[in-house]
Amino acid sequence: MKNKHFIYSALCALMLSSTMFVSCDKDDDKKSEEKTTDDIINQIPAVDGNKQLTPDEQKSYLDQVGKAFMTEFQSTNFDNFIDLVNYAYEKYGEDYDWDNVESWADDAYEALVKNEKGKTLVDESEWTDDVYQGYDEKTDEPIYKTITYRYFYYEDITEVIYTASAFKGHFVAENGKWTQTAADDLQFSFSDQNGKPCVLSVTTSGKTVNAFFGDDNKGYDWTRKENEDGSLTSESTEEIEKQIVAVPEHITVTLTQDGKEVIKSEINTDLSVASSTEYDFSKDKFNVTTTTTIDGYTFEVSKASFSNQDKKAESTFKLKKGDVKLLEYSIKANGEITNDDGDYDVNTLDTEISIDILGKVQIKGTSKDGGKLMDLLDEAEENQDNETVYKEKIAAANALINYGMYFDGGDTKQLEVVMEPFEEETWGGKTYWDYDLLIQFADGTKNAFDDFFIKANFYNVNNLWDDMSDDYENKIKVD
Repeated sequence: MKNKHFIYSALCALMLSSTMFVSCDKDDDKKSEEKTTDDIINQIPAVDGNKQLTPDEQKSYLDQVGKAFMTEFQSTNFDNFIDLVNYAYEKYGEDYDWDNVESWADDAYEALVKNEKGKTLVDESEWTDDVYQGYDEKTDEPIYKTITYRYFYYEDITEVIYTASAFKGHFVAENGKWTQTAADDLQFSFSDQNGKPCVLSVTTSGKTVNAFFGDDNKGYDWTRKENEDGSLTSESTEEIEKQIVAVPEHITVTLTQDGKEVIKSEINTDLSVASSTEYDFSKDKFNVTTTTTIDGYTFEVSKASFSNQDKKAESTFKLKKGDVKLLEYSIKANGEITNDDGDYDVNTLDTEISIDILGKVQIKGTSKDGGKLMDLLDEAEENQDNETVYKEKIAAANALINYGMYFDGGDTKQLEVVMEPFEEETWGGKTYWDYDLLIQFADGTKNAFDDFFIKANFYNVNNLWDDMSDDYENKIKVD
């Protein structure tokens, strides 16, 4: 139902309007390869972010920002990585002998299945029923037999604790198969297309805390028997695996090629805030940072935290090339997690979002009382045949959101996304209403996204997007 995805759709729409519409030609691409990221950004014409731009001026500015942003993601920037992935997929794919790896993985998994809880009775019931047996020939009256039914429901629970320390060993690709040697970490060694050595390794360190991530129903076992007294007994046993992940403080994943680092990802989790050796997301704080580098690009989740005690969540993401920020976003929310026998439910209330692209385009805003917003959209949907009520609900929902686009760090909102009611159809003598997400400018004019961003207005953009998509598709051979 589209109501539930309104905020996500609105933000995606704003993101698309600021990054997709790029115009440049092949000569521009070649020239840009000789320029630094700073040079490319500095070529964007300056605008006064505190001045209201016309729709045409906004289109032109977004064009330039999009051009600079997209230039940083030409496929040539990742040729080495793409070539390595293609070769590894072809050389060490389905035709390679993975039997040793699969056998090792099965053994490691079996070692994780432990802490058998045993068969536990969780529900039982008893009732009687008069069952027709036939007619009495003497009295010509129906004969009934009272049968007692007894039902018992059991749970057979096994815990599976997934821990990185259980998956360890060194694997070497040679002579068409993987060979294994014992080790205290996990490592895969192979050669690239030029015969250079490559090593993919996973290491962990620090303490671990178990976190419950749900149940896996493995099936049911039913039995039924008739007792000597004529009663019937039924038993149902549900086999459940409790999925638990042992979260380590530090995880490092590294891929090297001829001794040089190609990819490195570091995940650090603050376990000091856990209340015990087991995580309970309904009451424990959660804080993790992740940094991944690839071919000079850095993807950093500098803060992903949640505290149910404070009812606050926050996450910040940064994409950099060298020291230059290409994209940055942050989201803050007030919410609460409730835990009903391991079934976690998140109720988000107020949300604040900020997105920055090259320091030139900012998308930011807030939504208030998320529960009320969803209720209003549901109530509008329930009254699609009542124009007055429908428009009232949409207007009230619009009043709870305030997301807009800004330029060059200025305070002037250039455009925003709003919900606009329209007549969807007339049927059975009634008119039914729906809403669209529209762009609204400062002068009050509104445009549908398809009308503003038509192909004729962004002809070069579509060509560039198609060229880039084709380029990646032609280079990446992994199915």
